[in-house]
Amino acid sequence: RIGLLGIFPPTTTEGMRLGFLETLLGVLEEQGLRLEEGFTLVGRYSEGESERFPDLAKDLLVEAPDLLIAHGSGATYALQQATQTLPIVMVGVSDPQIIEAIATKASSNVTGISSQLRDQNEPQLRLLKEIVPRAIRVAVVHNPNDPISALSLKSAEETAKTLGLTIEPVAIKDDGDAHTSMMMVAARRPDAVQVHSTPMVFPHLARIARITTNLGIPTIGGNRAFAEDGLLISYAPSVEGLWKQAGVM
Repeated sequence: RIGLLGIFPPTTTEGMRLGFLETLLGVLEEQGLRLEEGFTLVGRYSEGESERFPDLAKDLLVEAPDLLIAHGSGATYALQQATQTLPIVMVGVSDPQIIEAIATKASSNVTGISSQLRDQNEPQLRLLKEIVPRAIRVAVVHNPNDPISALSLKSAEETAKTLGLTIEPVAIKDDGDAHTSMMMVAARRPDAVQVHSTPMVFPHLARIARITTNLGIPTIGGNRAFAEDGLLISYAPSVEGLWKQAGVM
């Protein structure tokens, strides 16, 4: 029995766009494991609300899984805190060093794949600067309540200094912030916009793309889904690739 602690259910728009479950099941089937024949899968999902992970992790353990899969940093940290014995495979963790630093103690039951979100800041901003040489002011859409997004903002500010850029933070902490934040972008008219790969932002990508496109503001974000929703550029590790690697661990 496999327990999956994730961000969005695979049946939602966001979950289907990521395509993680289909990819994972495909890799397992290649190894002779078929759903409901070789194993069962039990999932719990935060719906983009990271604060729910601790309770969801405890609820998932009630299902008595033999193996746990954690999608993202918040899910990994919650499962680390919930069990030090069950094996945990983490997928798409933004910065494992940060997870280790905030964990109460080292955990030897965790392995997996990192997306290294913080390492994407420099190439994303450099790419923006190459495409828009005149760019000076870059709005960064982030979630200050997401620890990795907050750290990535600091990383972007450090990188910006070397490129002659000025970072203008635009926060989306909850769904109610999305409209106000994008109206702020429209009023400020930055030269470019960087959008963080944080769950709270995912449902609003199409709106962000529509507003910035109408204003003629170039945008860059994470994986391919960002470009599919209308952002100009996407630059990040392949989500499909991350889940394929996780499936063979």
